[in-house]
Amino acid sequence: MKLKFLPILITITGLTLLAGCGGGPTGDAAPKNTLAESQGCISCHDAASHDGTGAALTPGTQKPVVTEWMASTHNTANGASCRDCHGSGYLHDSTAASCSGCHSVGGQAVNPLKNPDASNQCAKCHDKVNPRPGQNDGYSPLTANGVPPDSTTRFTHFSTGKRANYVASNYRHNCRQCHNPHDNTYGEEQRGQWADSGHGNTRGLARTAQDFKTRGTNISLDKNIGNNNYCVRCHTSTGFINFVAGDAFTNVNALSDIGADGLPDPNGFRSNAPEYTTPFSGPYAGKIVNSAGIVFAYKDTSRETTGCNVCHLDIRSDSATNPSSYSGTLRKVAVATGVQIYYPYSSTGYKNVTPVQFDTFNNSNLCLTCHSGRATGKTISEPGLISSVVANKNPSAPNIHDFAGGAVLQGEKTAFLFYTSPTKYKFTTQHRELNADGNGPCITCHMPMVPSSLNGSQIHSHLFSPVTWNQDDLNQDITEIISNPTVCSGCHNDTFQSSLSPDKMNLLRKGFRVSLLILGRLLPQPFNKPLTGNGGWTGTNSNVTPNVTYGTAPIPALGNKPAAVYTMGANYDYSFLFNEPSSYAHSPILVRQLIYDSIDWLIHGATGFGTSPVDVYAAIKSAPFTTTTKYPANKTGLFWNKTDVVQGEILGISINKDYASYTDTPTYTADRDAALFYLCKNYNTIPITNPAQCERW
Repeated sequence: MKLKFLPILITITGLTLLAGCGGGPTGDAAPKNTLAESQGCISCHDAASHDGTGAALTPGTQKPVVTEWMASTHNTANGASCRDCHGSGYLHDSTAASCSGCHSVGGQAVNPLKNPDASNQCAKCHDKVNPRPGQNDGYSPLTANGVPPDSTTRFTHFSTGKRANYVASNYRHNCRQCHNPHDNTYGEEQRGQWADSGHGNTRGLARTAQDFKTRGTNISLDKNIGNNNYCVRCHTSTGFINFVAGDAFTNVNALSDIGADGLPDPNGFRSNAPEYTTPFSGPYAGKIVNSAGIVFAYKDTSRETTGCNVCHLDIRSDSATNPSSYSGTLRKVAVATGVQIYYPYSSTGYKNVTPVQFDTFNNSNLCLTCHSGRATGKTISEPGLISSVVANKNPSAPNIHDFAGGAVLQGEKTAFLFYTSPTKYKFTTQHRELNADGNGPCITCHMPMVPSSLNGSQIHSHLFSPVTWNQDDLNQDITEIISNPTVCSGCHNDTFQSSLSPDKMNLLRKGFRVSLLILGRLLPQPFNKPLTGNGGWTGTNSNVTPNVTYGTAPIPALGNKPAAVYTMGANYDYSFLFNEPSSYAHSPILVRQLIYDSIDWLIHGATGFGTSPVDVYAAIKSAPFTTTTKYPANKTGLFWNKTDVVQGEILGISINKDYASYTDTPTYTADRDAALFYLCKNYNTIPITNPAQCERW
């Protein structure tokens, strides 16, 4: 009789060991021992003792399950045994060779959870309620970095409201999009760096300025004439994945709302424009409303960061229905064809979509897809927009948006070019051709190989920045060039090119900033709103001396476009470069040429453009470092207020801080001289008083 009930006793003992996560069984003071609890599973699934069929492998990494779990903190910190996640499974695989061939209880079947993640087993331990009640799920703007001490994983992963969260609704029951289910330490350092980057920053304006999952439309981007609601494609992970699917780059649907279970409902509400709009002003300002004035709200309050699965996708047989991203395998986007982006434009008198086909950057197409901006200078040459300019309808210049580094790197495809001859522009092909391990220029430079702080191995940096900078300094001076040892120094070694140092980079950046800010002061104000005898694309520019009236006469030497079109082009190029603060490094010579040509056009118009480097020098030398209406009347100088994300601030960047200021007095001209040294070719070798001139690169 005792032998008859022995299997029951074994089973009960095994089930008892499941109690708790990280603690001992109920009523048992003994500490949890995950290795002992897992021996029954290991005996079958480990390579050393498996019945000749090899070890069980983790999908994605294809490494032995047991080997990975043994290295994880689930084992080393006695956190979770196999049974804590998969259940006892004492009857799984009911064959003579399995445990259930001998151990059964009245025919009762208890199968293991093949995918505990999808069954929400991770939440048993990792979705604990924050231990600080009354703190809005842990959010406190009074702490240094917005994260209260002693908060649990629930805060960083699940909190909502004023910040984004790692586990937005599309990531619930999908922890494997970032975490290896067996070795949770795999990729730990990379995830930590990602969390410190702009992609993982839950407080950055790219996540908090709006609820970007609501900003989409069911009008595909190639037909999206006059509709600006396509933020979802780059400001959410799920929107990006939809956008790049099939290398189509057209899906810009808003994300679906959640169902009663809190998970995305494929048939749930979507705030797709134009059926729904979000007015900037009036009684419905900031609300999702339809034409009947009915306001809609998402039950889903979560917001997505740029998660691991944006760039990574495991290659596995069931990846379409059961995707994961923890192995580090890169998602392939238009590697053979290159990225094609459709740029919608809408303004007074003209609406259109302009396609731009980018050259492939190999795996860096992942970066280019979003860092290509949302406007192109090619739109300015469209006949319809030209007609609107000539008719004095004063359409707005296309606006590139933020951080379009990929577009700057292929600047001739998206900038406004004054000359029709390609020989007038010099592209930095060496930067485009960076391609370590087939990863293309963006990954090669922004994710260089660096030593791991955990084990000294080489890993790709996931800070996504080739430099570090002093965030507390007014100018945010560069302090280290992370990419220099393994990438930049291949050319910048005083043999092929001059070597790089933080001091040299800071001087280049200063010259770029001051040159661009001077261009901004020479643009007509306001840019596209005509005043009597002043302003507008065709009007008189009182910000240059002598004043220039641009008019609408065609300029045969520059492609025969009306003069005012080039004024709009100068405005576009200013925005194109200002919104990418590192333009000076992406296309070093082309950027100088674009700034130079814009200044040259503004001071000359149709008469004298391209003929007088003396005039360009004089314009730079005399451009006013004066206040504008944006600043108090007693505040003088040029102010740079475009910067990368600042991690120590709740919203990522501060709208009340000028990150650099540049001054000019009769006794202090170093800031203005920085522009001349940067923008004028061979400036340091020209006798600047005989004559004073600024040659074009």
